[in-house]
Parts: sequence; C-alpha cells; structure tokens
Amino acid sequence: MKPDLKPEIISSSDAHVAVKTTIGNIYNFYFNPDSSIEEIIEAITKALEGPCQGPSEETDEECVHTIITGDFNARIDEKM
Repeated sequence: MKPDLKPEIISSSDAHVAVKTTIGNIYNFYFNPDSSIEEIIEAITKALEGPCQGPSEETDEECVHTIITGDFNARIDEKM
C-alpha cells in the first residue's frame, strides 16, 4: 500500500484485515471454500460494525468511504 495513504490497521480476525487510509477504510476478507454463506455474512457484518459506514445525524464524526475486497469462495453452483 502506498505510504501517502497513511495506512493504519483498525481491526483483524482470522477472516479479515481492515485498514484505515486517507481515502477510506479498506476491508479485505478471505473465506475457505468450506465456509457456509451464514458464516460469511456473519463475519462480514461483525467486521463492519462500529465505525461509521455512512452519513449519520447522530454524531459529528465524519463518515468515510468503505471498500470491501477479498476471496469469498462463494459457490454459485450450490443451492441455498
């Protein structure tokens, strides 16, 4: 990552790493192929809780853009 983006790790787990930058927060996820869709959704939801993810009238805190990337190993050939 370019140093002028001033990257700072803000959270991490076995499934993700989140980095605060000057352009917004970047979340990168990896899920192994055996992960269920429920596990994937729960992990993403949990990682995104907390920091402001959009405009908020309840706080003066400036909200940031959020970029989500990763290898979700989401199978399209399996029925839910």
